[in-house]
Amino acid sequence: MNKTKKPRIPLMRSMLIIVVISVIVTVSFFAVSSRNYFDDLAINESRNAAKIAYVGAEELIYSEITDIEDFDNEAVREKLHYYLQRLCCESEIEYMFCYTLDDQGIRHFLMYCASDEKAENEYWEEYYYGITEDEPVSEAEIKALAGDRKGNYEFRQEFNDYICAWIFPLTDEDGNVDALMEIDYKYIHIADLITTLRIRSWLMVIVVMAFTLIIARVLFKSFVLKPISILSKDMELFSKDKSINYEKRNTHIANEVTDIEDSFESMVKDITGYMKDIEKFTARDVQIRTQMDVATKIQQGVVPDKYGIKGKEYDVFGASFPAREVGGDFYDIFFLSENKLCAIIGDISGKGISAALFMMLVKSSIREKIRAGIGVAKALNETNDYICSSNTECMFATIFALILDLDTGKVTYANAGHNPPIILSDEPRVLNVESGIVLGLFDDMNIKENTLFLKEGEGIFLYTDGITEAVNREGEQFGMDCMITHMRSYKVTSGFEARQKSLSLIDKVVEHEDGLDQFDDITCLMALYGGKEIKEESERSKLAADDFQRVKETIFSVIKDEDRAKNAILACEEIYANILDYSGADRISFVLEEKEDRLGIKLVDNGKSFDPVNARPMEKKFEELDLGGMGIMLAKEFSRDMNYKREMNRNILSLTIEKDTKVLEDRT
Repeated sequence: MNKTKKPRIPLMRSMLIIVVISVIVTVSFFAVSSRNYFDDLAINESRNAAKIAYVGAEELIYSEITDIEDFDNEAVREKLHYYLQRLCCESEIEYMFCYTLDDQGIRHFLMYCASDEKAENEYWEEYYYGITEDEPVSEAEIKALAGDRKGNYEFRQEFNDYICAWIFPLTDEDGNVDALMEIDYKYIHIADLITTLRIRSWLMVIVVMAFTLIIARVLFKSFVLKPISILSKDMELFSKDKSINYEKRNTHIANEVTDIEDSFESMVKDITGYMKDIEKFTARDVQIRTQMDVATKIQQGVVPDKYGIKGKEYDVFGASFPAREVGGDFYDIFFLSENKLCAIIGDISGKGISAALFMMLVKSSIREKIRAGIGVAKALNETNDYICSSNTECMFATIFALILDLDTGKVTYANAGHNPPIILSDEPRVLNVESGIVLGLFDDMNIKENTLFLKEGEGIFLYTDGITEAVNREGEQFGMDCMITHMRSYKVTSGFEARQKSLSLIDKVVEHEDGLDQFDDITCLMALYGGKEIKEESERSKLAADDFQRVKETIFSVIKDEDRAKNAILACEEIYANILDYSGADRISFVLEEKEDRLGIKLVDNGKSFDPVNARPMEKKFEELDLGGMGIMLAKEFSRDMNYKREMNRNILSLTIEKDTKVLEDRT
């Protein structure tokens, strides 16, 4: 697709347009800002002319009279009129008045003359000797009466003309004001003077600016346009052939253009060097990319994107999405035996090929040692000692490993600095575990092993920081609360949904990131436990003996305190016997949950509905107590709480046994 070519405007033409606009703006601003200046200048010119006429007129008047009352003599007035009229013509004065002001502000005109005969004859009747006028006294007249000989003016309409009237006092030898003299100029003369002054100033500004532009053009062409033109040709040649050696022009003046030339010279050297480096590193880059492709394939073989195993009593699923081609997170799922399943999740420090290789080392070591049967805690400790002895890159790993017993729901786990898992149930919760120390930093860490029991339908969820620390465009993290909220909305059902739950959570994380690039590897692992059902054999007595023996062995293996174990077995034995003898059940399962101060036992059967919690065996006849009532009484005696519920055609009885519950012999 061809790009539209932008129109080119020659530099000088664009500069000329800018300069012309600048001149117009400058002259306009000068004209507006200097308006008052020229007005004042024209008024001063008018004042000077009026003052000269005033001095001449005063000298003529006082050469003919000695007192103001001499104006009564008509011959004197005519003589003065003749001289003053000539003075008006020579000084371009329009009108001249002599008058007095009495105490009431009444003007008494003594004499009037004009510059031409027409005006003289037209207005003589209005301003002859002795005529009066009662117009208000002006500020200029007040200053003249006070003896101000500098001249004061006012603009007014006179004889259909807009005039500038100058008022001067006529004073005797003692300085007393005898009368006032008014000398009038037409304002058009002042306006013409103002226009003339402005035109002269504008012409001067334009001439100066034009001369300045000519000099600027010559300098600009010599020091800017010509060097830039040469530099442009050099750039064009260099873009076509990078092997050309650039030679900078010789100059004795440093300016912005020489700075550009220096930068271009430096750029030519850098580009030439980069081209040589690129040729050198291209082969190495291809080699590294090939290694990365191989490492990616190896990692995909070791840590698949998605993997799960599923059976009647379990559903385990893991998923991993690296942030780069090769990530540092991993998970592992494998069987140790027919009824024991192992799950591992880890987060390696760093990213890229080194993290992937370190991950494979850690993963293979832990898997090998757990398969040897040494337990999860010892496997993590020995792996830590192994990698610490050869960890030259100072890398480390957070690991959480567990073994799930599919018969009992017992989970044996160990944590090495990893995130605490979430227990999946009707109300998901964070498992309170010791954080431990990450692998690869210190020798002899002594990681501890812990246990818990999953009830039927419960599960455990493992994850890495890529989920909780995923950020959106506002910088908000996905967080633990959002993850638990999502798990809570995905209620546990009778079927197993590890894959759906895990992938739906990852979709929520991606949605939270809102199109941003994935910041960290996202890895999770979910193990759901369905419980181990006890199958009926041909002989019910053999079912009772053999299966309850397995229950007793499980209780003794979990509870180390002998008294607590006996109490649990006695309570379970009574309930177990009643289920076999009277409920008609052919399937029985149980789940143990051990806590610090108590032991939880849940028995589930598919027999007929019966609520032993609300049964009142003491109200039965003695011969009826053997039909299940006595067993219920003993179970209540040895347990703190007993709860019953009927769900999905199954009886579910839950018992809670305290730590300090006394054994049967102490109660009898």
